Amino acid sequence: MIKDFLLFRPGKTYLWLMIKKAGKIIITMILTDIASISAPEGKLLYEHKFTRSEERIISHETSVLMCAMLQKAVREGTGAAMSGVYGITFPWAGKTGTSQNYADAWFGAFNPKLVMVARVGAATPAIHFNQGSNGSGSALALPLVARTLKKVELDPVARK
Repeated sequence: MIKDFLLFRPGKTYLWLMIKKAGKIIITMILTDIASISAPEGKLLYEHKFTRSEERIISHETSVLMCAMLQKAVREGTGAAMSGVYGITFPWAGKTGTSQNYADAWFGAFNPKLVMVARVGAATPAIHFNQGSNGSGSALALPLVARTLKKVELDPVARK
């Protein structure tokens, strides 16, 4: 049972990406939590030493209530396929989401040891599904998370 969670802020790393698109170089910065970067042959190029600081931003009672609601969403709601279809047995809390006109679908799941989120969508909302049965979070994003988590459940090293 997931009872409570604290939000923490690990050290942040700025990743600069240079993207060549239609003859133009686009430089962008992404704020992310990068643990390490390795070359294809395995040589460690960068490793970030994270420092952990905790700050309670919601009350314990609110946290417990939110966890209970999100666990119910996975047990009985739009996330029920986690156990019913994909056979996930570990306790999870989660939420599906679908943007307007089914342009984006997402599913986020968490337990005390792991957080996993998948988003499925195009770069532009003009590309989208026409109905929820194909374009919803539970139809598109949840299977990605569930299949990955099933592999985690079956792997004794990953389960730790």
